[in-house]
Amino acid sequence: MNKTLLSNNNHPNISLTCQKFQYGGGMERYLIDIVNGLSQANITPKIYSAKFDTALPEYNLIISN
Repeated sequence: MNKTLLSNNNHPNISLTCQKFQYGGGMERYLIDIVNGLSQANITPKIYSAKFDTALPEYNLIISN
């Protein structure tokens, strides 16, 4: 794998976007599931969103932008 695609801990750098990082239906729920799955693989994704619910436990599993 290309070294520039890896973070300092040899895991891939992953960025995801969404309108709102919060519990909800559809895409919001899917994104939370993805974040939890990546966390189980010791991968911390970078999330780009217009709004973050900082009270979510999953908020601690991401890098917010």
